[in-house]
Amino acid sequence: MVLQKSVIKESLKKKSIIALAVYLAVFIAIFGSITYWVVESPVRAKLEQNLDIRSEFLAAEISEPLHSSLGVLKSIAAMGETISDRQSLDRALRQVFKLNDGIAVSGGIWPEPYSIDPNVKLASLFYNRTSTGEVDKIDLWNNPQTAGYHIEPWYTSVKDKPSNTISWSEVYVDPYTHVQMITASAPYYIDGNFAGVATVDLSLENLIGFVKSKAREHDLGVIVRDANQQVITEHNFRVERDIYISKLSFGEFNWSLEVVNARRLVADEVADIVKSVELGIVPVMLLCLMFGYYLINQYLIKPIAIIAKEVDESRHGGSIDINYRSPDEIRYLIDSFNQKTVYLDQERMKHKPPLKPKPRSLPHCLMRSVPQ
Repeated sequence: MVLQKSVIKESLKKKSIIALAVYLAVFIAIFGSITYWVVESPVRAKLEQNLDIRSEFLAAEISEPLHSSLGVLKSIAAMGETISDRQSLDRALRQVFKLNDGIAVSGGIWPEPYSIDPNVKLASLFYNRTSTGEVDKIDLWNNPQTAGYHIEPWYTSVKDKPSNTISWSEVYVDPYTHVQMITASAPYYIDGNFAGVATVDLSLENLIGFVKSKAREHDLGVIVRDANQQVITEHNFRVERDIYISKLSFGEFNWSLEVVNARRLVADEVADIVKSVELGIVPVMLLCLMFGYYLINQYLIKPIAIIAKEVDESRHGGSIDINYRSPDEIRYLIDSFNQKTVYLDQERMKHKPPLKPKPRSLPHCLMRSVPQ
């Protein structure tokens, strides 16, 4: 009987532990699935939004030096409108490019053919800032044997357009420096008549280096394209399955920017965040299960084990004596057993046969007087 009690007692504990373990496994599986589907969508949206914000900041930082160079262009156009003396204009333009240390490395004034001298078709004032900071005047475009600068796209795109019009060329490689460049053009007017075009040529060498440094700093893959979708620069841009690509167009020059997370995909970040949420909750769940097992053991398994022991000890009679006050099924079981025990004791007493009287023994003195 002792062995049987031990088996039953251990069986209840094992069953409760197994039940709690199964419950934990099912809960984690269901909770993990729900967490992923509930958390994944807003987390993914937030991470994608963060990547879009980074793209916008990067686009703004790329645009800033290009737009700041428009101040140089407007200054050159204003000089063409206000300074009529060629020597004074020459000195002023040289000074502009000597003092400017931005990405505007060359530019000048391109008057309408024959507008300066009826005998001279081409009379541009074009300057280039060298790597040492010196400013050179270049007369190559004034060669009368050529068709002339006035047929170039950067010239015709703003001819007779309003004075505040700015046109951006395609990105091209300078044949002398072999550096990627872009040209901004604006018309200028004298006495209300179209007089020519002002230009600045912007070197993209430093800009490209800046983009790459930002991409490395933030672990981004970047592609910058011009208005014709030609690649200006690319850094660590790798397209993978289910990868999120942040795309936007920016600037008056209509460039486009594509950005990806180069090291960790958005999907990987989402999975890590969901995993961290689940790992943070699992220890809490384990503590809750341990506390639940303690309550089950304290208020269910332990009373039943005590009842089993009391029943075994009372198999020859007597009731179960256990301090259990909760008015539940276990209390009902104890009371019912005790009532049954009392009833059985009473019934046993009713049907118990009467005891036979014992024979009376003679006094000791009479036993000695009996004759032999």
